[in-house]
Amino acid sequence: MLTRWKQAVTGLPAVLAILTVGYFFVAGWLGLLLRFDFMRSDVSSYWQSSQTWSQSFHLFHVPGYPILIDILRRVTLGVFPPLGYLMAINLVAFLGSAVLVYRCVIESGLSRGLAACSALAFGLWPFVGLVYTVYPLADLPAMFLLLAGVYALIRRRTLIGALFLGLSLIFHKAMWPVVALIVLFHLFNQRPIFSRERAFAFLLLISPLFLVWQAGVASNHNPLWIINSNLEVEMAPRGDLPLLDGIVGAFREPGVRGLLKGAIIGGLGLSSILLLAANLKVRSAFTPLGIAVSAAILALFIVLNQYEIWAAVRFSRLLVLPLAWVIGYGLVARKPAWFKPAWLAPLFLLAFLTQLAYAFYMARLYFNG
Repeated sequence: MLTRWKQAVTGLPAVLAILTVGYFFVAGWLGLLLRFDFMRSDVSSYWQSSQTWSQSFHLFHVPGYPILIDILRRVTLGVFPPLGYLMAINLVAFLGSAVLVYRCVIESGLSRGLAACSALAFGLWPFVGLVYTVYPLADLPAMFLLLAGVYALIRRRTLIGALFLGLSLIFHKAMWPVVALIVLFHLFNQRPIFSRERAFAFLLLISPLFLVWQAGVASNHNPLWIINSNLEVEMAPRGDLPLLDGIVGAFREPGVRGLLKGAIIGGLGLSSILLLAANLKVRSAFTPLGIAVSAAILALFIVLNQYEIWAAVRFSRLLVLPLAWVIGYGLVARKPAWFKPAWLAPLFLLAFLTQLAYAFYMARLYFNG
């Protein structure tokens, strides 16, 4: 009886049920109680781009998400409101990503309990896990495609993995360093390094972004259109430091707000360093992937300026995979009795409460401050 209960609690349906309830709770908290307008800023921009992408691409965003929105709107004959399409895409991508995290951990040869905890950690990642799913940016569709590619690579489906990773490149630019490092470490971890299959996989990987770039050159008449905004806005220092501007700038904000923001950003940046070091020490077949993901997230914390640094926090939830491999092949391998999923329940509850706190900050202070 106890064994069945443990299997039910650590099973995928239980994880998806918890995350679904959490999603709708945060959606109600933001939309009904805090009266938050979801169709603003980048979300509104994505909707507008979905109606004009065939004429010209947005200079700040790659067009994968707007194209997906447009396809879904056309298939359903446009009967739903704009926010309905965006939230539906994000909810499906959110739950699909949790499934992929769970399956990646299982396929890595680790336990159901660790897989369940990893999927929950992805969904309840402090401050941003649920909030930036309910607030429907391009993050979740991009991460879903990336995780689908990683899952395919774990199962040694190189061509399928290359296709999904390539598609993620046209959904969000934050995927570029992650995919680049995953490909680099995967390439040198497999033998032979060069083969016909790998050449074809590279073509699958690069083709979506190449086609988008070419189409943008034709409409914008500028071969650098796809990176100009990043160099001028997201990565250009706003302070006196060429790197780490985002972390240092957060601490320079006045009062308790700056201290808390700096602590959150700095803490997650430090966690990427620690996971990078830990994956270098923990020897397993998944060490290269763990190093690649940790190093890519660390790169975001280093290069993004103080106005864009929160993007590094949003995408830091991808650290759940290197974290799972460190726990599964490091801590648990040395002390099997150490890992008890039930012990983590208070941490998951705290992580959920941070979603409510950040949603309040976003609705009452950030957009209205």
